[in-house]
Amino acid sequence: MLQIIPALLVAITVVIQCLAVQMSLYRLSRMNARPPHHGLALMSGMLAAAAIILRLYQNDSAVGVLFMTIMTGCMTLMTLTDAASCRLPRPFTIMYLISGSAFRLWQGDWLTGLCSAGFWFLLLLLFRQYTSYRRKTETIGLGDVFLIAGIAIWSPPGDIPWIVATAAGGALLYLWCNRQRRITRELPFGPFLCASQYAFTFYPGGLW
Repeated sequence: MLQIIPALLVAITVVIQCLAVQMSLYRLSRMNARPPHHGLALMSGMLAAAAIILRLYQNDSAVGVLFMTIMTGCMTLMTLTDAASCRLPRPFTIMYLISGSAFRLWQGDWLTGLCSAGFWFLLLLLFRQYTSYRRKTETIGLGDVFLIAGIAIWSPPGDIPWIVATAAGGALLYLWCNRQRRITRELPFGPFLCASQYAFTFYPGGLW
């Protein structure tokens, strides 16, 4: 019976990834936005499967890995939607926050996760308000603020600055590599944040 659990968790991961892609496509159709490239969905699914298999190989608990399948589904959902529309719908980020809260409650350190998420949410909200007032333009979207708060509740407090900094570095590198092309729309930050969290997920101790 125990030998079936890893295969079952991988199967659940595949199902959740497929549901995330379908939910993203449905939301984008409601927003009249073009769907993202198929390669992005495939890459997100492969990263999710690799992360789950790695955790299973490290003999992590089945409940913890199950929570991770939910986390990767939320990340795929937000990555695809933000990449195509430059928008992070509030229901997606709230779902990410709620599932992260349940994960921390299962771990027994719900208060730590809540304080970390609250700190980053308030800090980035104040930064957003200040820079919007000074520059008369939005420097970071409210959806990204909610997403970073979600990352803060899922990840150890010490990793959050590195995750955000890595995402910002990835976005700057993307802009530098495409400096010859004229980018006609704003750059979505959500995919870079999710990719950065994936990178730290592969690092031992990146979630628990």
